Amino acid sequence: MAPPPKPRRIGTLQYDAHGNTTTLGNQVMTYDVADRHLSTTVTDTAGISVVTYLRDVTGRIVARTSTPPGGPATTIRYLFAAT
Repeated sequence: MAPPPKPRRIGTLQYDAHGNTTTLGNQVMTYDVADRHLSTTVTDTAGISVVTYLRDVTGRIVARTSTPPGGPATTIRYLFAAT
């Protein structure tokens, strides 16, 4: 019987003092003072990609901007309708 495969280490896992994941492998996440996710930066062989989130005063995400390595930023805006 073959030995079990060794687990692969894909990077580090780190948390801030509030328990938010700040590093997950090649991703670095940032948060605001209310512990809401603000951005993720990914570093890989292609370069650095960044995704940022914009929130309204109620905390809802109203825009997501994605910037790929060497490319232009693309923003998706979200609208909310009262029901």
